[in-house]
Formats: sequence, C-alpha cells, structure tokens
Amino acid sequence: MKATYQLKKEIKGTSASIDYKKMRGFQVKPKNMIPYEGVTVHKMLLIKPSFIEKVLKRKIKRKLDCYLQFIIKILEENDEEDSGAIDIALNDLTRYRKTIENNYRIFLDKLYYDLLMKKIKVIENELKMKQMYLKATYQDTYEQSKGKGR
Repeated sequence: MKATYQLKKEIKGTSASIDYKKMRGFQVKPKNMIPYEGVTVHKMLLIKPSFIEKVLKRKIKRKLDCYLQFIIKILEENDEEDSGAIDIALNDLTRYRKTIENNYRIFLDKLYYDLLMKKIKVIENELKMKQMYLKATYQDTYEQSKGKGR
C-alpha cells in the first residue's frame, strides 16, 4: 500500500504533499494570504462528512444572502438601466445552481439540497419577473414616444 502523503525537505523548511487523487473529500483553498511565520496552507482537503456539510452550508448561505440583498436593491429601484444587471445576476445564479448540482450535491443532505434548489428557483423567478416588468415598461415608453411617422 502506497503512503497517502510525503514529506520533502526544502531549504526554507518542511513541506507536505498529499496524493489528492486517491482521497475523497472537499478541497478548500484559503483566501486569507497574510504572511506569518509558521505553516503556510495552499489547499486543504476536508474528509469528515459532517464538517464538509457545515462548511458548505455556511458558504451557500453567505452567497444566497448576497443574492437576496441584490434582489431587494433592484426591487426598491425602478430604473430601466438595471436590465443589464438583472441579466448578469440571472447568469451568475444559473452558474451557481449548476455548481451546487455538480460539485456540492454529493456532500449535502437530500432534504437540504431540495430546499436549496427551491430557494434558488424562487430567487430566479423574482429576477425574471422584474426583468419582464422592466422590458414591458420600456416597450410602453418606446411606443408612446414613437408616435406617428408621417
């Protein structure tokens, strides 16, 4: 049986490399790149299923809150120029839903996954309704300003 990790001696210190292909888990890359003396972590593999689920739920909740704040901001404003922002948000939400379906589904509980997909669908429907409202408003103002062309 081959070892799952190796230690290499470097000039500055010791580094460890792990054979990630053989291990199953959720890979996390830290975003906090503050230099300090000690161990530097470039990526980490979470293996414990309960910890993976907690990390993913926290990550997903943060992203959904961001989308909800964006929808609230759009619904409060009545600008026709927000149509492009709504398109961007819809595309990003679709991409995020696909990420959850492809990458996170195997780590999440079935009940939580179904509830999450329903929440994303509600957010997507709200954005689509606002987009249709803005398009209808734009068409009405365009037809009124057009007038008769004699």
